[in-house]
Amino acid sequence: APHVPAAMAAAAAGFDEELDYSELREYGHGLFAETAEALGERFAPYLPACLEKARATLELDDGVVYDSEDERDEARRGGDGDDSDASDESES
Repeated sequence: APHVPAAMAAAAAGFDEELDYSELREYGHGLFAETAEALGERFAPYLPACLEKARATLELDDGVVYDSEDERDEARRGGDGDDSDASDESES
């Protein structure tokens, strides 16, 4: 696939700190995922750069907005918002 290196380079360019555009990073991660699925083991040369982009994205504070105070509080506690297991355990 001769177009893959150019596509990967274009996606990586979207992570430029000067751009600071979260949707562009999201699309870049999507391209990485689709390319990895299509290439399988041939994606290995791109993996280190993709993992670095993923790590850097996870470390960003790009203005996450919560729909409610409960969601915000749950995120601060580190939960996933699903309390169904907790209620099941208390009944035992």
